[in-house]
Amino acid sequence: ADQGLKAQSGLKLTAEHVRVFARRVTAPVLLLLATESPFADRPLYRELPSLIQNLEVDRVVGRHHCHLEGGERAIAERIRRFLA
Repeated sequence: ADQGLKAQSGLKLTAEHVRVFARRVTAPVLLLLATESPFADRPLYRELPSLIQNLEVDRVVGRHHCHLEGGERAIAERIRRFLA
């Protein structure tokens, strides 16, 4: 019900901005991509493993808001394993 989710972001990053930021990330990163998300297969997402040195990518069942669609336990368990 958060109406802020429907608003356009005030911060617009170009693909090159994302690349510069991603190259500077040194912490371990878990990227969960939803299997049915319209965003998951964008070229920049496919490029992230070559940009972030300690990136782990995994797919979870669902659409863009998969954490709100009934897969919460599986997603939480995946995050717990990553943090362990």
